[in-house]
Order: sequence, then C-alpha cells, then structure tokens
Amino acid sequence: MKTDITYLENSDIYREVVIEGILKAQNHVFIATANVKDMFVESGKDFISIVKHFKELCKRGVEIRILHSTTPSRPFLGEIKSARMSRTQNFMMRQCVRCHLKAVIIDGEKVFLGSANLSGAGLGAKRENRRNFESGIMSSDTALVDKAASFFKMIWNGSFCQDCGRKANCKK
Repeated sequence: MKTDITYLENSDIYREVVIEGILKAQNHVFIATANVKDMFVESGKDFISIVKHFKELCKRGVEIRILHSTTPSRPFLGEIKSARMSRTQNFMMRQCVRCHLKAVIIDGEKVFLGSANLSGAGLGAKRENRRNFESGIMSSDTALVDKAASFFKMIWNGSFCQDCGRKANCKK
C-alpha cells in the first residue's frame, strides 16, 4: 500500500508549505501554532511580511484562520494593524493557551504536521545558518487531512473549553 506522506525538514518546509501550499491556496488555510511572529516570504525579488500575503489571499476569497497559544509578536501585530486585517472578513485569529500543535491545513486537501511555528525561523524564509532545525510531514492523504482538520475545528470552536483545566489563563 502506497502512502502519500512526504518528510520535510528546514528550508524544504518553507518551500513546500508556504510557497507551494499557503500562497497557492484557493479556499482556506488553517494554521495551528504555539508562537506567532512576523515572517518574511518571497515576493518577486523582495521579501515581504506573510501578513501582506494573507491580505492578498483574503482578497481572492481565501479564508485564513490562525489558532495560537501566546500573544503574537509586536512586529506581527504591527503588520496586522497596518494591513487593516481586522476589517478583513475572512481573516481570523483565535488564542487558546493549550494550543501547542503545529499544523497547516490547505484547502482541506493537504496537511503539514511538524515542529515549525508561524515564525521566520520556523516556517519562514530564513537563511540556512539562521533558521531553526525543523521537521515534519506533508500529506494529501484524505483520512489524515480530515483528522487534522477535525481536531483544529474542535479547538477553534471551543469543544474543549467547558472542561478545560486552564480557564484561569484563557483570554476569551
């Protein structure tokens, strides 16, 4: 039986998940991460904030959801404010202090599961000698994509909130 799983590490994650995945999304991108930091992504000969790419994706009708644990970095929040993302109907962020998973689900067709956060040194375009050592898998296996998407949606929708032992730390 052939499985549809590709092992990725370091800059391969950036190329496959960000360039070939997120930036080419048609319907939605769900990102689960512990940390959110501004990260730069290729745009022609330049590198620009991922937030500017999110804005363009949203203009094309792509829904972006970011599930995260910690408060995003000041530079990321600055880019969100500058791009007026709060006025963008299909861009949403939700904080859950228990969120530590790292996943990117693209159009319900591909999933990346690995160690990389939404940061320059994780998913971003850092130089090889400056990025984190990261690894993960990319798959279009329907069962795997569906399970990851279901778990993401359960956290997003608050399915675990009622019995959560970390309510005192929750920012909802």
